[in-house]
Amino acid sequence: AVNSHLGSSQCVLRFSLTLRRVVDQLVQRKMALTPQAVATWDTNTLAEMLYAAIPEVIGEHPIALKVKVADRVRKNNLTGQDIIGMLTEMTKPGSMLSAAKTYKTLFDGLDADFDQAKTATRHAKAFAQVVVMKMVLSQTSPALADAEQSIFTSSVIPDELRARDYDSYYPVDQRWLIQCGEQVPFTYDSEVGHPGKGRKGMHGCYIAPSGWIRIAVKANLDWSTWHKAYHGTAMKNVNSIANQGLVRPKAAQHGAAGSMGKMVVYCSPSIEYSSHWVYTATRQELDAKSPGSPSRVAAVASGSSIEASLDLPVVCKDGSYAQYVFEVRVKPGSYRAQGNTLSDSLWESWGIEYDPVVSSRNLEWIVENEEDIVVTGVMLRALPKGMHPKEFNAQRLETMKAHVGWDETEKVATRPRGYCGVEPGAISAVAWEWNAAPAESDKFNGPLSYDDKWDWMRYREEGYPDEISEIIESAYLDYQRFAFIGRPEGAPGPYFIDFGSECEDTTWGWPRTCGHGPQQRRADSDQKQDWRMRAVRRVQK
Repeated sequence: AVNSHLGSSQCVLRFSLTLRRVVDQLVQRKMALTPQAVATWDTNTLAEMLYAAIPEVIGEHPIALKVKVADRVRKNNLTGQDIIGMLTEMTKPGSMLSAAKTYKTLFDGLDADFDQAKTATRHAKAFAQVVVMKMVLSQTSPALADAEQSIFTSSVIPDELRARDYDSYYPVDQRWLIQCGEQVPFTYDSEVGHPGKGRKGMHGCYIAPSGWIRIAVKANLDWSTWHKAYHGTAMKNVNSIANQGLVRPKAAQHGAAGSMGKMVVYCSPSIEYSSHWVYTATRQELDAKSPGSPSRVAAVASGSSIEASLDLPVVCKDGSYAQYVFEVRVKPGSYRAQGNTLSDSLWESWGIEYDPVVSSRNLEWIVENEEDIVVTGVMLRALPKGMHPKEFNAQRLETMKAHVGWDETEKVATRPRGYCGVEPGAISAVAWEWNAAPAESDKFNGPLSYDDKWDWMRYREEGYPDEISEIIESAYLDYQRFAFIGRPEGAPGPYFIDFGSECEDTTWGWPRTCGHGPQQRRADSDQKQDWRMRAVRRVQK
């Protein structure tokens, strides 16, 4: 239920083929295909594009369907902005293409016309979301198109292994968290890499992989209660993984931090961590150990050329780069968690959080049994035009330094963690509370108010486990955007904390300041949160 179901009507299928023809027309005309370019299409341009792409029909008036659709564009003053808006709406979990306003405006009531189309609809389901995603991104990044074509072929991942119902495109600015799999309280006690120090978290959530494309792969078992993660691998391993699953290597490829001498499979709940190019370098390209730090993954040998290697999850073409990783599901209770193990030549310090949505205490999951992890998709991303993966990683490092307020002299994070005037100390000495104002009261003067006039409930009452405040506080101290807290007993749904401006703020390197303070929100596929948000605050016990 966490995927965008786009609907399966014949009209949707035909619409996807229509969009494919739009792509063909654009290629023939050598038009720019960036999201910005599509957004600039005026009504006449969109009408012309669709007119050229819509198939002719059998009968006395072969262009009748073309004319109908083009007339609807002009009559309703539709533009490229409407197409981009439809795509954005479609990516929200639970959304359906056939329910989108722009789709209805263009194609409602035209099923009978499409039945007379001269062009066959072909046998496979093909959804408009992925077609338009390719239209917008492939021409922007030749490497992305090349990666997609290299992976999804009869000799690598054949069509019969595809699960198109679950393909998705996640815009760069998406920010959401939903429950995904069984909720499981977790204590981070590993001393490997970034130490866990007994901090607590809740597993069983899925955070928007912003800027990535998901190409779904069929899995022959029910993994609905399993946890979502990602696994970086070499292109040469794609076919074997798709057909055999993730198999424990015969020899460690990138160091064996936390493996306890066993051959294991590594994955991560952080897609950014899994897509770091070091995780698919060959053993020969890596140092055996980093000096003075035996528990860290080895640094990449100097002079190695990523773009020239077939053993890396990077495709380079015409000066652009694309990355890919496997999306996986992992059986709850089957894995151990540990922190960031990258050497300081790959990530300057473990004290710098690696990802604003996954704590550095929880960056690596270690799976010993191959049957406890299953591949469910391939994730693709185009890097900014001309940006090398090493440069991209260096940019991420600078961004996260700003995010935590990294002091280059003292080598510590200095960004204040004093929300509500409570200074950080022992996690057990702090409590978090939520505004218990009646739901029917004025939103901003009621549930979203931080005023003392309302009753406030602590996260150890009303069915919440005792450790919920500790889970929230740990995420807050680790500069995270979200804290998943699960579904309390008797509650209508699962919840998470969105720290808002306590995470995203221009003062700390973000392009904008989030428009709200910390809030409790529902962690399900309904994106209409207005009536279910509540202010949260931090108090001394």
